[in-house]
Amino acid sequence: MILKSPRISMDLNLFQRQIIESPLNSKLFVTGPAGTGKTTAGVERMRHLLAQGVPGESILMLAAQRSVQEPYLDLLYSPERSAGGEVTSATLGGGLARRICDLFWPVAAEAAGFAHPDQPPVFLSLETSQYYMAHIVRPLLEEGYFESVTMDRNRLYSQILDNLNKAAIVGFHYTEIAARLDAAYFG
Repeated sequence: MILKSPRISMDLNLFQRQIIESPLNSKLFVTGPAGTGKTTAGVERMRHLLAQGVPGESILMLAAQRSVQEPYLDLLYSPERSAGGEVTSATLGGGLARRICDLFWPVAAEAAGFAHPDQPPVFLSLETSQYYMAHIVRPLLEEGYFESVTMDRNRLYSQILDNLNKAAIVGFHYTEIAARLDAAYFG
């Protein structure tokens, strides 16, 4: 992917120009307060790399969330770019996790002993997860479980899912969640 015409704006400050024009093999991490031009410098850096002939497929663009990616994607999907390899973009939350899962699922699924390791996992949105959690928890609520919990049911479902996710990430069995929550309570 090569852009037809590099255009480094004269409105950029010295720090932004240094970022954009850093050597092609340099590794950059830019941080600063909101509104200081980090995204502008990043987009112009990508434009510069592509204009210098760096293959798009050798560029990985990570962002914390989709909204932060938008200016980069606007550049990548703009009519000013010419044909070539695609830049890989991913968000640190769902996007990167999903790509890693896609890559390693065949190995992980077999090692974990899933019944059908050849079938890919099904990813659920938060809303869909809460829907299914409601079907599991509702009968327990009717039996008197969670009587002392005074939060909204949807919040309860979300909290249960959050605790299950944290248990999985930290690596302890889900049956330990209640004891750990009890031990952490100071009220």
